[in-house]
Amino acid sequence: MIAYNYCYSTCLGRVAAFQGQFRLGVTTLDIAPGLLETLKEFITGEHHTQIRMILCTLTSVAPNGIMYTKPQVRKGLLGRMLVELLDTRVMVKQAMKAVKSDRACLMAT
Repeated sequence: MIAYNYCYSTCLGRVAAFQGQFRLGVTTLDIAPGLLETLKEFITGEHHTQIRMILCTLTSVAPNGIMYTKPQVRKGLLGRMLVELLDTRVMVKQAMKAVKSDRACLMAT
């Protein structure tokens, strides 16, 4: 979640059909038939490399077909919370090591 910025706050929606529908949670999006194929052809066309580069820079598509913004656009809330938890975990582990070494020094004297 941290590495790919996957979060509900960075989710832009589904760009690939899943079981024939464009479902995202409990919501269904009605997309005109052929719209995504037309958009894909437009983006992947030879004359539109700048558009493709901008989209690749600002978004990423997960294997399940859901598009997310990259951290440069907006950092996800869940990713920020996980980073905070991991930083706190590292700090506590270092404090525990310091206490163990202090206790070993006291026992030796």
